[in-house]
Amino acid sequence: MNDDLVPRIGTFFIMVGIGLMVLFASSELAGSVRFEFFVYSLGALIAGFILRRRRAPPPESGRFRTARRISDRQRQSKEQRKQKKLQKQQKK
Repeated sequence: MNDDLVPRIGTFFIMVGIGLMVLFASSELAGSVRFEFFVYSLGALIAGFILRRRRAPPPESGRFRTARRISDRQRQSKEQRKQKKLQKQQKK
């Protein structure tokens, strides 16, 4: 089975669930409440979210690469300064 197919089916169930929820709301506004729409919409939404969770995480984009590098360098230099300070205190 194609890895991309299962999340797409999950998205389909989510859309069907949203549509059924709209039908439930409109039936309530019309005065003849149809709880079947509500139950089916909840089932479709739950199934959709379960299937959608199986999607592989997207690959990391290159955005903010420079900002992360700068942040990592600052963190490393801060740790080095702490270590030097601790070494000085231990020598005393």
